[in-house]
Amino acid sequence: MFRVSGERIRYLLPDEEKRLFEKLDSGERLRPILVMALHTGMRRGEICGLQWFDLNFDRGLIHVRNTKNGKDLTIPMNMIVRQLLERQKSTRKERLLRQDGTPRFSAPSSYVFPSPRTNEQLVEIKYSFAKTVRDAKIKGLRFHDLRHTAATRMGDAGADAFTLAAIFGWSDIRMAMRYTHAMEDAKRRAVEAIAQRHSVNEGKGSEAAGGDACVPSKSDHDAEEDLGRNDARGSNESVRASVKDAKECSYQISRDASVTNEKRQALGSP
Repeated sequence: MFRVSGERIRYLLPDEEKRLFEKLDSGERLRPILVMALHTGMRRGEICGLQWFDLNFDRGLIHVRNTKNGKDLTIPMNMIVRQLLERQKSTRKERLLRQDGTPRFSAPSSYVFPSPRTNEQLVEIKYSFAKTVRDAKIKGLRFHDLRHTAATRMGDAGADAFTLAAIFGWSDIRMAMRYTHAMEDAKRRAVEAIAQRHSVNEGKGSEAAGGDACVPSKSDHDAEEDLGRNDARGSNESVRASVKDAKECSYQISRDASVTNEKRQALGSP
């Protein structure tokens, strides 16, 4: 059981379903009603009010009238539901007779699941359902929870929110999104994508670290050779510049000495 937006959502677990049906006889009138609820998501009143003209066996459709929100619905029959309804149809005449063979009712009922006492619409199954739940030792299960169970199982099978809304008659798509897992799967894929990218990056890092860091690579050798050539070129230029500076310096010294001698001779100095 879990809650969404304050609403209680309880669904029938597989083990609970097994125990529930074990407490029902094969001829129990409650059994087919529970099967209908689990496979169509129909409400209790919708199942009890279902009539034969609501069924289209050619197209495999169930026409649900007088729903809670006032909208008519069309629900497809799955294989289990079709077989159940066909069995109900084939036994209509048998239900007209008592066990001793005397007539109980004059005509077959127009209801798919009629009352065994009146042959009219089955009004109440609340007591028999509650007793079966108690006998199966299941806690906190209501008949409406079978509707939640059907929606949850359809969502688990891959039904999207729009399909669920059409089947269950929800006008607010958020009602259907509670039972779908598309958003959860998308969030999970987004988170997993980070982990996968991290793993790929780690793999590349391991490959790079796998080389011998002490052995220079070809690019290292090329860089050293370029550096050597640049250093040699720079050294030769420095030598040439030094030689030029030395020559200029010697010339300047000689010139200064010559000028000094000329001055001395002009002044008559020895």
